[in-house]
Amino acid sequence: MKVLGRLFYAVLYTGFIPFAPGTFGALVATLLCFCLMTNNLFSSLIMIALCVISSIISILVYPQAVVESGSDDPKTFVIDEFAGICATFIWVKGFLDMSMVMMLEVSVVGFLLFRFFDIAKPWFIGAIDKCKGAWPVLMDDIVAGLVSCVFLNLYLLLREGLLGA
Repeated sequence: MKVLGRLFYAVLYTGFIPFAPGTFGALVATLLCFCLMTNNLFSSLIMIALCVISSIISILVYPQAVVESGSDDPKTFVIDEFAGICATFIWVKGFLDMSMVMMLEVSVVGFLLFRFFDIAKPWFIGAIDKCKGAWPVLMDDIVAGLVSCVFLNLYLLLREGLLGA
C-alpha cells in the first residue's frame, strides 16, 4: 500500500526528481490534460473529475508523505500540482475549434501560468500556503490553478483580439 501511496503522491515518482519536482509533476499533468482536451468533447467535465479525484487522493495520501519525509510540506508530494494543473484547464475558451498547434500553445501557456502562480504565490495564495495541513497544501495549488485558468482565458481573448486567431 505504501508503494501505491508513493506512486500517487509523487505523481508517477516525479516527486522524487531531486530538482524542481513540482515542475515535473505539473508537466505530467499538463501532458495528460493536453491529450484529454484535444480528444474529448467533455474535457471540462473530465478536468473537474480529475481535479476532484486527485484532490481526494491528495488528502488521503498526505499523512503518508508527511511521515516518510518528516515535513509538513514534503517536496515529493506533487499530487497537489497535478490537481492545480487540472484546475487550470477546467475551462478553456474555444478549445474544440483549436488546431493541434494552438492546443499545444494553450498547454504551454497554462503550464507556465500555473507554475508562476504556484511559485510566486501572490495575493491570497500565499496566505493559504502559510497554513499547515493537507487542505492548505492542496488548496494553494487549486487556487493557483483557478487563477491560472482565468488568466489563460484572458490570454486567449487578447490573442483573438490582437491576432484575429
